Amino acid sequence: VARHLVKKLDHKSPIVKQKSLRVIKHLCLKGGRSFRRIMNRKHYSKPVRELVHYRGSPDPLRGDSLNQKVRDAARETAEALADQSPQRETNTVRAPNRGRIEGFG
Repeated sequence: VARHLVKKLDHKSPIVKQKSLRVIKHLCLKGGRSFRRIMNRKHYSKPVRELVHYRGSPDPLRGDSLNQKVRDAARETAEALADQSPQRETNTVRAPNRGRIEGFG
């Protein structure tokens, strides 16, 4: 999964980059420890850190806003990767979400 998401970061579309960064951040915060450990390896975390300074071609309609969203998402994802706080157990049943699907975004 990590390899596929990092591969999507090389896509030319800023929308694809932003979506991949959002998924990586979500998995780092709510996924297993193994995903965060894999993403912290140099060849997986380097593309995320490089996107903090992303400059793409401006969109004719939206201008630089899509590129700014990629930079913001990359910054949030890099913070999630660097966060060393203990994660809660994902296998435990939480009282407020019992039986519900939890989304992100």
